[in-house]
Amino acid sequence: MTYRDNVRAAVSAFDGAEKGNWEVARLTAESTYDLDAPRDPERVTMAQWCADIRDGTGKRFSQPTGARYKKLWRRWGSLSVTDRPSFAEAVEQDVGKTLGEVQEAASVRYVTIDAAPETRREVFRQLAADSAVVEEASEVGSPVSRAISGLEHRAERVREERRERMAAADPVMRHHEQESAIADLMGVCDRYARDSERVAKEIGDLLRRGGPITEDRLFWVRQAADRLRAVLDVLDGYAAAGKSDLDTFLGDVLSGGGRGQSHG
Repeated sequence: MTYRDNVRAAVSAFDGAEKGNWEVARLTAESTYDLDAPRDPERVTMAQWCADIRDGTGKRFSQPTGARYKKLWRRWGSLSVTDRPSFAEAVEQDVGKTLGEVQEAASVRYVTIDAAPETRREVFRQLAADSAVVEEASEVGSPVSRAISGLEHRAERVREERRERMAAADPVMRHHEQESAIADLMGVCDRYARDSERVAKEIGDLLRRGGPITEDRLFWVRQAADRLRAVLDVLDGYAAAGKSDLDTFLGDVLSGGGRGQSHG
């Protein structure tokens, strides 16, 4: 059978029944190639196969679904029909969920992750107002809380990249950004110096109040001092060169090695 024959056969078998599911699994395994296997002209990528099945059936058939069908056939396809578990049992053994739960999850994905951008945005707005979502978001370290933190971090990066592009295209804005950065630098340096003085004073006060100065207490003081010296080394480098070690490294790379040195 040719690839197109397999597509037609899979479309015909795509009825959700026991026999049809196993037939689609077989055809999926036989029609898609593995990444580490030699290319076969009668096999295609999973993305192409799933797209052809969707086009032929008018129904959902995502790449994760196709990969699961292929995996199930690889595991159970060599057994006879009588020795093979039902398709629903095979799915449950593979993912630890019932076939109905897997299908429900696929439906949720279809109307969210695989939906059009405007649909995904609207779903997100609705979920953000859901009391159950808000409740978990309030728990520090929960999956929802971590997802929101990750979203905020990525959004801030997008805003920063957008601002940098705008500043690069606008000389007035670029000058303003530079002036603002200078003011921020002065503020950060002053705050760091004052915080360092405050921390040193607090450590001294605590040592005086804590009675005899034991070795374990001095260990923590030495550790703090080592960390501060490491920070000071970085600041000394900034003060001496006017740029960070990363800037220097990138400059050397972009200039072909700095002084014409070869890099073996």
